[in-house]
Amino acid sequence: MPTTNKYLSENSQVRIGLVTQGHISTIECMLEGGAAWPDIGRAINWDPAAAAQDYAIYAFTQLRRLRQGAKDH
Repeated sequence: MPTTNKYLSENSQVRIGLVTQGHISTIECMLEGGAAWPDIGRAINWDPAAAAQDYAIYAFTQLRRLRQGAKDH
């Protein structure tokens, strides 16, 4: 028998990620200040390796967009 949560609709989706949770500015500030991923992970309540991986994906996506924008001009 499936379990349900009376507070969430049946079609609800949980969204996870540094961007969705609003952590990018915190991470960038901490990186600029010389923080290491274990410290960043503690500050945002994430596993450090998972945070580093998700941030790398975010950063490379941003870089790709910047490069594409430069090509378009």
